[in-house]
Amino acid sequence: MLYIINASNDATLYSNSSSMNTGLDEILEIAKVTTGASEYYINRALVKFDLTKLTLGSSVAGQRKFELEMFVTQPENLSVSYT
Repeated sequence: MLYIINASNDATLYSNSSSMNTGLDEILEIAKVTTGASEYYINRALVKFDLTKLTLGSSVAGQRKFELEMFVTQPENLSVSYT
């Protein structure tokens, strides 16, 4: 059985500017940007899900599979796989 849970809230946090932290954009930015020899800034994304509608029932927890699916809009310097 496939059950889809959409995010209830999300935000992008920018390490180089606390005033740019946002939750209203339709795109989450995840990045590590180098601006100089030893300077860089990081963009992180937070995603919140309402799990109260998800009932675990009596099934064995090991039989469940949970996946987070995200899509890339402008990929740059990505590895083939991540863990």
